[in-house]
This record gives sequence, structure tokens and C-alpha cells, in this order.
Amino acid sequence: MTQKNAEPRRWNLFARELEDLLRKRGCNLNDLMHEGLLHREKVRRLKQSLVVPRFHLLSPEDLDLVVETFQVTGDEHLRLRAAILATAVEETLMDRIDAENALQAAEEIFPLLLTALQQRFKQQRGLAATRKALITDEVTTDDVLDPLLQRFDHALLALHLSRQGKMEAERIAQARIARDRFLLVLAELEALCATDPSMGQDEAWQIWHQETRKGLAAAEEILS
Repeated sequence: MTQKNAEPRRWNLFARELEDLLRKRGCNLNDLMHEGLLHREKVRRLKQSLVVPRFHLLSPEDLDLVVETFQVTGDEHLRLRAAILATAVEETLMDRIDAENALQAAEEIFPLLLTALQQRFKQQRGLAATRKALITDEVTTDDVLDPLLQRFDHALLALHLSRQGKMEAERIAQARIARDRFLLVLAELEALCATDPSMGQDEAWQIWHQETRKGLAAAEEILS
């Protein structure tokens, strides 16, 4: 039996989210050129960034035009903003770890960034006076940090193994794994803070940011 081909990988999370938004309206990225809304060169680069690891975005002014023209909802707009931040994480990691893991990291942090933006939006709308009031029973700081801390645990385990391996090659390999995982966690923590600056005042965020930097420094020392 012949299996259906898997959907092609789409590297740029912002362009991916925008393409999905347009598809819901029976459109595609080419429709961004309709009646001169966006120059064809901008659209070409967006389409290119889906098939090769490039991270082309739209300017705030162009994004506002798209939002207005296609009557983008508030929730959809937040998804686009979260996708921009996730794309920034992906681009940062692309030069440090392999492309596949950078994409996976961006995909995993996207819902966390979206949640943080949704919380921030509610705060600005006056639905909560303080961060503590903003964090509901459904979404807590622990809920946001836990997926990142699972990767922190994996990084810490690799760091331990890098000091206990019998062969030098094994120790170096584990140190590289630890370094890459700590880099990933650090990028995700800082992306969360960029999305919601009040996160940087949270004691839990501060301690894990500090511990992640310490772990990264330890792994890099082994590799130096």
C-alpha cells in the first residue's frame, strides 16, 4: 500500500501561521499581492522561507495592513505575534544546534509564548490588576515553566554523564548535548520574558534562568 507523502516541512513559523490563517479564508500567500497590498518581492521571500531555513518577516506596518485587509481576529493576531517570537528563537538556535532541533524547539515554545501573550493581553484589558491575579487556576507559572524544566533536567543529566564517562569521546559528546540543551532552555526562558516582561520578576523564572546559565557555563568549560 502506498502511503501518502507527509506534508512538507515549513521552516518559518511566522510564515506558516500566516499561511494557515489565509487558508482558513480560502486564500494563500499569493493573495497578499492582491491590489498591491504587498510587493511581490516580500511575498516571494515569505514563500521561500517556508521551504528553506530563512526567517523573513513582515514590517509592523505591513502586518497591520494584512490584519485589516483579511479581518484578522484578536486571537489570530496574537498567534501571529507569538509566531514572530518563536521564529526569533528558531533563528537564534539555528547557528548553535542543528536545524531540525531548532525547528522543534520553536514549535514547542510557540504555545507557551501564545499563552504568555494572551495573559498579557488580558492584563492590558483590565481583566487582572496584578500578575498573580492574571495567573488563573488553569494557567500558572509552573504550567508555563514545566515544559522548559523538563528539558533542563535532560541537560543536567547530560552534564553529569559528561563527567562520568569512561572514554573522553563519550564525555565530550555528552557535554555537547548538555550545552545544546542548556542553550535551548535559555533561549526559551528569555523568549518568555520578552513576551511578558513581568516574568523576569518572578522568583521561579529567576532561579531557573540562573541555574541554566550555570549549567551552560559548566558544559562550555568541559568543551573548552
